[in-house]
Amino acid sequence: MKKSHLRLIITFALSIIFVFLTLGCYQTSLSENQKDKEITLVLAGKYKIKPEKRERFLELAKPGFEETSKEPGNVSYTLYEEFDNPNTFLYFEEWVNREALNSHLKQPYITPLIEEIPELLAEDAEVRVYDIKNLSFGLE
Repeated sequence: MKKSHLRLIITFALSIIFVFLTLGCYQTSLSENQKDKEITLVLAGKYKIKPEKRERFLELAKPGFEETSKEPGNVSYTLYEEFDNPNTFLYFEEWVNREALNSHLKQPYITPLIEEIPELLAEDAEVRVYDIKNLSFGLE
């Protein structure tokens, strides 16, 4: 077997394992939060940060993680970095409604990031907000 084929197979296998582990952790966390809160809104954002601005981005993002989970309308708030694209970050947020998200975006620990993010980006951000009408858990 060629080295490139073996590398591809190993990468694929590790990706599958990562997805299953991530879904397992996500499912547990979401189920605990779901007991008290109904999710009606999901925000998914992809931000490619200039390499030289990485530390500044993380510095601005950190207060959001310390405070957002205390907001009454927040269900989950996570930030991931793409494995194969350094400095590409994915926000995944769940909110009980649009009003909760709008309130979040006005918080003093979030506004500095919102104001400075255009200077940190290597390319335009991709942000999607999904209005959830029906929610199920698992892949059944």
